[in-house]
Amino acid sequence: MNTSIQDMKKKIDEYKSGHILYLIDDPQAYLKNAAAYILSGVEQGDHVFVIENDRMFTSLYELVKASLTRTQLDRVHFVNNFDFYYSRGDFHTPTIVAYFLEVVKPIIDAEQSYRTWAHIEWGKLQDIEDEVDAYEINAQKTVHEMDLLSVCAYDKDRLTENMKGSLLNSHDCLMLEDEIVLLNQQDAVGD
Repeated sequence: MNTSIQDMKKKIDEYKSGHILYLIDDPQAYLKNAAAYILSGVEQGDHVFVIENDRMFTSLYELVKASLTRTQLDRVHFVNNFDFYYSRGDFHTPTIVAYFLEVVKPIIDAEQSYRTWAHIEWGKLQDIEDEVDAYEINAQKTVHEMDLLSVCAYDKDRLTENMKGSLLNSHDCLMLEDEIVLLNQQDAVGD
């Protein structure tokens, strides 16, 4: 396993719950950190739901498959991010939440632990800022209520300064290339 993946995995291992923001700047670093997150989750016995585009998921799978057994790989669940966020044809928070609950229901019913890694993307939608903000406020609440560990990844160059500020306010931590920074001291994360 790559040393940078091992180093980040150790940092992720410290967190048991929380809402983490990842701003994608370097696709290779992103893939390594996502791989570290997947490995951390599976090695701790979690199912990991990876909500990602097909191209990135294929690269992620190649990074983690040599480090996991077949049984462990079965704990990694791919959900196409376009299907996930646009199942109704637009970025609509209630529909996204309903789809999420449908996807994780078998794991919840089996009383097994899980975590999520979601790459949020959109096409040429206008007024996406308000939709993303509403979605992330809801996600923050849900992550805390369900005691989950969840990463929300966004392509940094697609975000306005307003969106970056809103995202920083609706997450507990910020995952950088080689560290995780606590954003809001009031919320206990990692306990």
